[in-house]
Amino acid sequence: MAPALLLLNFDDEESIYDFKQLLLHCLIHPHFLLSTFGCRFIAHLFRISPQFIHEIHGYIKTNVPACSQLAIKAYGKIYFRAWRESSGQFREVIQSSCISDFIVHAVHAPRTGLNSMSSRLLHLQIGR
Repeated sequence: MAPALLLLNFDDEESIYDFKQLLLHCLIHPHFLLSTFGCRFIAHLFRISPQFIHEIHGYIKTNVPACSQLAIKAYGKIYFRAWRESSGQFREVIQSSCISDFIVHAVHAPRTGLNSMSSRLLHLQIGR
């Protein structure tokens, strides 16, 4: 199914909106986050459209404060796989808009408490 996604026109917001919403819901569903196939599928979504990467990242970023440590580790693996398997414009968007955004938020996040955003973002472990 993943290669078939490349055949869709993700720039036509009117015709693809409902399908995008279904794909975005996959980002927070436990069956996708906790399975190897699901993580590979989500990482593949980062290679569909550079504009869609921003939507994916925004959706994940709003979910990070409320998700479990297992989900946070899954997101770290997903971002690393998406970065590793991408190239060109896709890799640039992942680096400059996604990973660096998490770094900035981790640096500026409050440092108090076990459930603080900085301690949650440290568990992302991108690349491990």
